[in-house]
Amino acid sequence: TRGIELAVNKRRVFFDGLGVFTNVAWLDAEILRNDNVPESVGKTFPRVPEWRVKCVLDYAPTDKWALTFATHYASHQFGTLDNSDTEGGYGGIDEFVVFDTTFTYRLPTNFVASVGIEHLTDESYHVSHPYTRRKYLAEIKWLF
Repeated sequence: TRGIELAVNKRRVFFDGLGVFTNVAWLDAEILRNDNVPESVGKTFPRVPEWRVKCVLDYAPTDKWALTFATHYASHQFGTLDNSDTEGGYGGIDEFVVFDTTFTYRLPTNFVASVGIEHLTDESYHVSHPYTRRKYLAEIKWLF
């Protein structure tokens, strides 16, 4: 496997309270030798996408609350050594883009409350099996 990854993690982008984290990775994962499965030689290594991108924006104007928006992307992947699974769906692996958002608020006495939505667009995609569709989250944590 060879490739390149670029990442940026920056606070106070344009103004106080706005932060950005992003990374982009390109991989060339080729099977060069496999005596047990010779038909896999020259194929792409399973479950390794050629492109993977993540971007997170967070806005925290005070230390009391924050709003986060994130997106994740993975290009098409193969699930088999011989790359015979060319389609997604059950047993295959789909290319996907997922968007998430979370609102977090610090309560008195070391409690933190969060609400969020994962997979905002609610599109169906598979990595061998269907991944979770839209999900709503609510959480209260006590930090000590």
